[in-house]
Amino acid sequence: MRLNRFIAMFGLGVGVLAGSPHPAQADAIDADWCIEDGRLMSISRTHIVTPGGHRIRGVYDRHGYAYTVPDQEAGAGSRITMILVNPRTIHLWLDEAAARGSKPTSEISHRCSAHVS
Repeated sequence: MRLNRFIAMFGLGVGVLAGSPHPAQADAIDADWCIEDGRLMSISRTHIVTPGGHRIRGVYDRHGYAYTVPDQEAGAGSRITMILVNPRTIHLWLDEAAARGSKPTSEISHRCSAHVS
């Protein structure tokens, strides 16, 4: 079920990219990302350094990524799904609310120059 939702959101992201008037310069989600509230994360293929600083594995696609928040972080057990919107922007969804029947929360993140270690 979650994989189907990831695939559907991935398709939406690809549709957004296909309709973009600007050609993609960096068409992969692998990068360091700055979240609007100052948190950082880094994606490198199947691994992510989460905003809480944990290096874990997730579900990687060139234009999308999903992972389960580790036990040591706020929102533990929730699923985060990300779609590359354009070369400098990703859209993130936190699915913890979906289990309670409400809409998942979402955030925007931008590529940043800070390296997450």
